[in-house]
Amino acid sequence: MWYLSHRDDERSRPSPQTWRNRILRQYVASGCKGCLIWWLASMDGAAFYATSEATAIIAQYEDYFVQEQRCDEKVKIEGVESPNWAAFENDGSLLVLLMNFASEARRASVTVDGKTHGVPLAAYGTEVFVAEQADKAR
Repeated sequence: MWYLSHRDDERSRPSPQTWRNRILRQYVASGCKGCLIWWLASMDGAAFYATSEATAIIAQYEDYFVQEQRCDEKVKIEGVESPNWAAFENDGSLLVLLMNFASEARRASVTVDGKTHGVPLAAYGTEVFVAEQADKAR
C-alpha cells in the first residue's frame, strides 16, 4: 500500500547528499523526540545509508539530545544559517551540531565562552563540535 506512487508524485525524491542532514534537522526540530520517514518510495540504498549516518550521530551523542539541554544562546555561530545548527549541553560540556546543505564546502566558526573555533564543513557535510565550558574547567 502506497499513499503516493513513485510514478505519479510530482515531487522529486530527496537528494541523497542532503538526506542525512534533513533527518538530523527534523530530529532536532521535533525536540529530539524522533522523526517519521513515511514516503517509502524515496528509500533507495543511498537513503538507507544516509539514514544510518544520521542515527549513528544520534546514538553516539544521545546524552546531549534532550530538549531541556538545548542551549543555542550559549554559542555564536557564523557560516551556517539557522536552523542548520543546534547547541546542547550535558554535564559541563557543550555540543554543536552543524549541517551544510550547500554544494560547496564552507568554514563555520563556533564561539563558546569567548573562544572561537573554526570548523570545516564538507559540501553537504555534518560536523559535531564538542567543547568543555569554562565553568566546568575551573
